[in-house]
Amino acid sequence: MPKAKVKLDLHGQTVVQKIASTRAYTKAMLGNPAFVAPAPTLSSVGTAATKLETDNNTLANLRQQAEGQTGVVAASEAALDDLLTKLGAYVDTIADGDETKIRSAGMDVRSSVAPIGQLPAPTDLSATTGDRDGELDVQWNRVKGASSYVVEQTTDAAAATGWKSAGVATKSKQSVTGLTTGTKYWFRVAAIGAAGQSPWSDPATKVAP
Repeated sequence: MPKAKVKLDLHGQTVVQKIASTRAYTKAMLGNPAFVAPAPTLSSVGTAATKLETDNNTLANLRQQAEGQTGVVAASEAALDDLLTKLGAYVDTIADGDETKIRSAGMDVRSSVAPIGQLPAPTDLSATTGDRDGELDVQWNRVKGASSYVVEQTTDAAAATGWKSAGVATKSKQSVTGLTTGTKYWFRVAAIGAAGQSPWSDPATKVAP
């Protein structure tokens, strides 16, 4: 039969639990005839536990103070941000678009953003089975600068006038419902931006479930 060994579980205890365990050990061993000369001494172990408790209490107080100070700093930062925003507006008004004057105030100048022109057609359009009968999900790659997308469907891709609206999406996907089960559908999508509508994507096809 293997010999019994002490289990301290030092890594599995919190600081508070460890202090309580230490005090239980020293109380149980004090005057215990089985352990007449503990090494280290019970006094040194008890002193170390008391110091840990004191340091832990100090840390808890500092954490509480830090949490309160975090709110103070956030309020001060918001106040400064508001004043700097107003100061920046003042400089903009006085400089009236003069970059040299703006930089003379020690401030940076916003980079001009080139307007996005004609958007390209969406790519990688695909159609997959939806969650319900008569539903297909279409998705495509997002087009930079697009504010929305128009999706069209048809059951006759060869007919130039056979396309009809299947919805408008703000994300690069759309669920199309109310389809006839067993019917093959084609879909196409175009991006809408500041310059208008992009060309149509290549079509994707799928039989409605």
